[in-house]
Amino acid sequence: MMDVYCERVGAGLLAEPLNAVSNISFLLATWAAWVLAKRTGTLSAGVRVLIAIAASVGVGSILWHTYPVSLTLILDIVPILVFISWFIWLYTRNVIGMR
Repeated sequence: MMDVYCERVGAGLLAEPLNAVSNISFLLATWAAWVLAKRTGTLSAGVRVLIAIAASVGVGSILWHTYPVSLTLILDIVPILVFISWFIWLYTRNVIGMR
């Protein structure tokens, strides 16, 4: 078990209950983003990828905050980095118009 940060209260599956539960909001947000993008006709391939990456942020974070080992730390950090990078690329391409 790794105790890098957060409010770990023990070694069990729910040793970081607030973090574990709050990460479910990522999954709810991805569902809401999918519904909104579909409803408004903006569900492009780039947006689909962004939504999928956001879901992976939620899953990776849930895994890290329930089972803190080296692998799940990577599964927590890498999707966040990929999400930020993809968002910046998508924003500069579609909103700013840089190609």
